[in-house]
Amino acid sequence: KPLPGPEPGLALLEAAIQRHRPQANLEMAEEAYYFAKKAHEGQLRKSGEPYFIHPLAVAMGLAQKGMDEVVVSAALLHDVIEDTKTARGDIQAKFGADVYRLVDSLTKLDKAAFKSRQELSNANIIKTIMAASKDIRVLIIKLYDKLDNMRTIRHLDKERARKIAADALTVYVPISHKLGMHELKYELEDICFATLEPKKFAEICRLALASRKRKSAEIAKAIAALKKAHPEMNWRFEEKRKSIYSTYSKMIAQDKKIGEINDTLILKVVVPERDDCYLALGKIHGMFKPIPKKMKDM
Repeated sequence: KPLPGPEPGLALLEAAIQRHRPQANLEMAEEAYYFAKKAHEGQLRKSGEPYFIHPLAVAMGLAQKGMDEVVVSAALLHDVIEDTKTARGDIQAKFGADVYRLVDSLTKLDKAAFKSRQELSNANIIKTIMAASKDIRVLIIKLYDKLDNMRTIRHLDKERARKIAADALTVYVPISHKLGMHELKYELEDICFATLEPKKFAEICRLALASRKRKSAEIAKAIAALKKAHPEMNWRFEEKRKSIYSTYSKMIAQDKKIGEINDTLILKVVVPERDDCYLALGKIHGMFKPIPKKMKDM
């Protein structure tokens, strides 16, 4: 192990874990970091960068979302069985049964998904992938794995990139939607859209930017009004963007111009406790008239 102290990548990863989980077992993550880095030594990505930056990026994304050291360690190790000479028994002996099951399931999931693509429709591929990952953590790691790979799709030739983007849009975007992983879904959608329809993507981006500026001004007025009317409420306000692809899809499906799409930018109201949700909703509806048939109670 290099001395003194952890490498910068490991230090950042450990800080991300501890931000959400102060009592986390960092030794496990540290062992997984050095184990995976050594296993992938000499391997390169299509970009020419060391392959290890991929599992590290996947692990970092999961740590930043509050996943524990077991999931982070499995993310660091997720490709070692398939892409290196590492034996399954080595992972189980060194990191325990829980980490091993996640890594093994991810390896089997990739094989099941590949086989499905040869034989099944997209809907059945989704069912196969979800059934193959009996532990929800496997799907979550897989989605972050897919996202990081999509972020470097520009390094592939155009035909292969388009095939991968189409696959991600029809399989992994719906899975992320089913799991409620909306930030990841939106980023995946836009990478796929930009890969499949670069000119259309650029055009909708330009239109969406102007629309979002107008919506942001309206949201600022709404926030000011809510704060003034209910200073006693401990609300936190956020602006949230949907994907460019989502906006484009609505324009096509509803035959609307971008100015007629209401959710290019969204006001998110965060309340302290679950029980405060309906109280907040009642107060907001008391000030702003709900749009008919647009109220969703998930």
